[in-house]
Amino acid sequence: MLHDINQSGVPQLFLVRYHEGQVSHHTAYGVLHGNATQLKTAPGHDQLYYGGMYIAPGGTGIIRYASRGVVSHYEKLSLSEGGTLSRTINGDTSPLADSFRTRAIPVTQEEFEETFGRPDERVWLVLHEITEAGIRDVVFGW
Repeated sequence: MLHDINQSGVPQLFLVRYHEGQVSHHTAYGVLHGNATQLKTAPGHDQLYYGGMYIAPGGTGIIRYASRGVVSHYEKLSLSEGGTLSRTINGDTSPLADSFRTRAIPVTQEEFEETFGRPDERVWLVLHEITEAGIRDVVFGW
């Protein structure tokens, strides 16, 4: 996946593993000080989950969404100037209990959607296979 997480004009490359409908965030690369660099990430980001990543409200950052049974988990990831991709806030919802929480604290649906976006407005990051055709189509737009 490619996305300019910090709106610097240069997108970051997110390598993910995709297996039987599940994805995992494996690693990310960005350009720091003119060099392609593997971004530092928090531990535990390489677990398979049902879900994906979408652009955070306002365009800065991305939201990692994971569905586990009747609970959906959300993490907003941001990129620091030092090249660390880190979670800035997390939340979860459970439609069965009509529950919305941010940082484990109950919030209203409106407050939750201010941080993590409305479901009908999400712009999902698209998975692309790393092939010669994929590079031409995605990176160069041929």
